[in-house]
Amino acid sequence: MKTKLIGLAAIILLALGVVSAKADGLLEVRGGAGVNGTSLDDLSDQEGGVNFENSDNYNLDLFLNFPGPFGVGLRNEWLNTKGSNGGVNGEIDATNLTLLVDFRILDNWVYLGPIAGIGYPSGEITGFGGSTTDLDSSNPTYTLAAEAGFKLGRVIVGGELGYTNLRLETGDGSTSVDLSGMYGKIMAGIALF
Repeated sequence: MKTKLIGLAAIILLALGVVSAKADGLLEVRGGAGVNGTSLDDLSDQEGGVNFENSDNYNLDLFLNFPGPFGVGLRNEWLNTKGSNGGVNGEIDATNLTLLVDFRILDNWVYLGPIAGIGYPSGEITGFGGSTTDLDSSNPTYTLAAEAGFKLGRVIVGGELGYTNLRLETGDGSTSVDLSGMYGKIMAGIALF
């Protein structure tokens, strides 16, 4: 009976070690593209009847994986939203520099877990009324998502699905833009070292 318990404990510890073992790659470099789930109707209402048609989202991540399930990273994200008002075209361009933390519940050739971030956004509105207006944020952005993917050798292919809280406004507070909402993105990258 005692040997069966020791054998069972050894099998459980071995299985946990396989499930939680980090795949090769202390450093990950990833790029992603996706959609920002901002309600474009709400954004149109905020901007006084401007008809916003699409919203693109791109990112470049540098991620450091620690031994164990935790990792930290830095993401530079570019968001672009285009619109028109009475034949006048314009766009909102924003960047968001974000500090990320992840906890990978599963991390071997398949990875899965939550990822959270806090960022500092900035941006500008161009074209409406023939001028460019800077947008800043006195409040940080917050992101909470689930990430999942595959590691094929050193190549990483995956995705993220989550929510981000992103609000920008002009320095005088006359114009505000709320790009908050659900988002999804696909990612590809490489694991180094």
